Amino acid sequence: MNYNFTNQIVGFYVRGKRERLIDEQLAELFLFAMLHRIPAENTRLIQDRIGFNGENSSLNSLISNPYVDYLIVRSYHILDVKYDTYLYLKSALESSNIKVINLSEYAKQAGE
Repeated sequence: MNYNFTNQIVGFYVRGKRERLIDEQLAELFLFAMLHRIPAENTRLIQDRIGFNGENSSLNSLISNPYVDYLIVRSYHILDVKYDTYLYLKSALESSNIKVINLSEYAKQAGE
């Protein structure tokens, strides 16, 4: 699937408590931005140390106050939720006009 990131604000969601996990996500997201030529000024880092179910989750804030056009997530596992909760979250974000790209699904689609 091809996406047009020209003049779009792209949010990169990072979550975790361990520095190594955060670094792995950042590296993968940086590579995605580089491969798709997304300028740094058009990116936003959205980081949580708590899960989506947490009251102060950045994703809850993003749903109520959308400020990105795309949200890139490494995989739904990083949200620390079950798949049906991820689908609910994705639907809520997309109803706020935020296109969600799950990198693990994106890689599978690109390989087809």
